[in-house]
Amino acid sequence: MKKKILNLSLLILWGGLFTSCNLIRLMNGANNERLTFNNGTYKFNYIENQILIYTEFSDQISRNFILDLGAPTGVVFMDSSLAHIITDKKSIPSINNTQSATGAKMKHKYIPWGTIKTNWFTLENSFMSSLDRPDPFACNKISGIWGADLFSPNFKGLGNKILLIQMQDSMVSILDSLPNIDKWICIESDFSIMSYIKIKASIDGKLMYFYFDTGFSGSMILTRETYNAMHKDTNKLYDEKMIYGYITNSLSGTQIDTAYSGISALNLSNGLLTDSITWLSTKSLIVNALGMEYIRRFNVLVDYQGRKLYLQPNPNYRKSQKTFFQSKGFKARNMDGNTILVINMEVNGPAEKAGLKVGDQILSINNMDADKRDNCEVVRMISEIDGKSTQNEVTIKRGNEIMKFTL
Repeated sequence: MKKKILNLSLLILWGGLFTSCNLIRLMNGANNERLTFNNGTYKFNYIENQILIYTEFSDQISRNFILDLGAPTGVVFMDSSLAHIITDKKSIPSINNTQSATGAKMKHKYIPWGTIKTNWFTLENSFMSSLDRPDPFACNKISGIWGADLFSPNFKGLGNKILLIQMQDSMVSILDSLPNIDKWICIESDFSIMSYIKIKASIDGKLMYFYFDTGFSGSMILTRETYNAMHKDTNKLYDEKMIYGYITNSLSGTQIDTAYSGISALNLSNGLLTDSITWLSTKSLIVNALGMEYIRRFNVLVDYQGRKLYLQPNPNYRKSQKTFFQSKGFKARNMDGNTILVINMEVNGPAEKAGLKVGDQILSINNMDADKRDNCEVVRMISEIDGKSTQNEVTIKRGNEIMKFTL
């Protein structure tokens, strides 16, 4: 199956022209790709609100890729563990194309990676967009994303697939025809020429479009314009918080930023009402989007042939309980496998009031020493501590000083 030609052509037209030599190489590379789907239903790993697809390159090492239907094409995140498999050092620099909800412009390179395999599909003669994504705080290392062009290579629907995601049992099927939809709810949506899906919904009574973004692990992100419009009506903003420090984006990694969060009611166009959805807004966001913390409430049927989206309530959905970090108003993450650092803080939250600061190195919590076991495992164990208790002893290192706090 040929893929990417339409999407690549549009990116070139919108972002500027390559040299004729680079353009020919780029188009030939995309034209030579062959994508073959495996038959059957596949189990996926759902970790930290992201659907992970184990992906193997020519070295047979399994790597985590995110299923990101909010991205038009797949992207490989470059790092030292992948550098040795590049089959052609003469990569093609791409246009600086806006790919992220943050509006960040990143320099992509198109690189021939050979054969890439997952238990879902095999991509031969792959010619994938690649970029650097520094994220020193990641425990579940993400090596790339698989975008919507896997299932929707043709705007007219020819050769397009139907994607069935059963969140209730973490299973996915890739279909050639639509199954029985009697028990499914068709959502008012718009499929763009780049395979983005936009859903019409209202937040606290204000009608707007949201991108359907399986690459975002939270519930909902709002542009600053939307946030400011909501802020004019203070009666409809509740549990609002300001967060500063490092904020994570699935494509660009972790960056210093300031975010605002709160809770609002969300009503999909067909009357699916949810009364408490947590949203996040930063000054850099350029789209409104719904992410996996919200989407996991449903089974999902994406008909890329008929360009329709169907949802079905997930009978196994359970609302996530607040983690220790959420209860105490801060976040700590493993730093390059060596230390656990406080990376962001909620203004006037319990942690800030107790005296913790962004950049503090956590040595122990409740005598759980960070240096005596895997730091990523320690972070997970800390997140499961009872957040209702106010007698948790936190030992940190700040500069050369050792300090203790009670949270």
